[in-house]
Amino acid sequence: MLEEIYANVGLSLEAGAEQTPVEGDAVTSSIDEPRSLGFLRVRRWDEQSDAALKRVVRDLLSRHVDVVYADVDLAAVEAVDEAAAAANELGFFVSGLILHGVDGHDHLRLQLLDSTEIELDDVVCDSPFAKAMMGSVLEDKSRVGV
Repeated sequence: MLEEIYANVGLSLEAGAEQTPVEGDAVTSSIDEPRSLGFLRVRRWDEQSDAALKRVVRDLLSRHVDVVYADVDLAAVEAVDEAAAAANELGFFVSGLILHGVDGHDHLRLQLLDSTEIELDDVVCDSPFAKAMMGSVLEDKSRVGV
């Protein structure tokens, strides 16, 4: 999916690019209270990161957010598949790609819906590519089992 997104915006995915370490906590979070959104960022993946991810998700959900977005830093996280799999176990599914996000790095965006009020049928897709990506997102949601 990431290759398709990069290609759609005219960029190529650089396989084997060297990781850029990021200092600080492995998993960070913030909340947008007015919109009831939680955000977490996976900045690296090591032996303590799984526990940190669970702790941060639990904290965000205790604050009654409707959606939690998890952004996995593609330039800093060497084990992207492991980080994504750990997020999948918590109910996260793919949402898309953030280009040139925090630290100028691209991020894989995953999402966890924690509200029955979110109406996915009302999402408007303005292009055939967007419609195909929406289909892929819904397939991943189903795969994760949410």
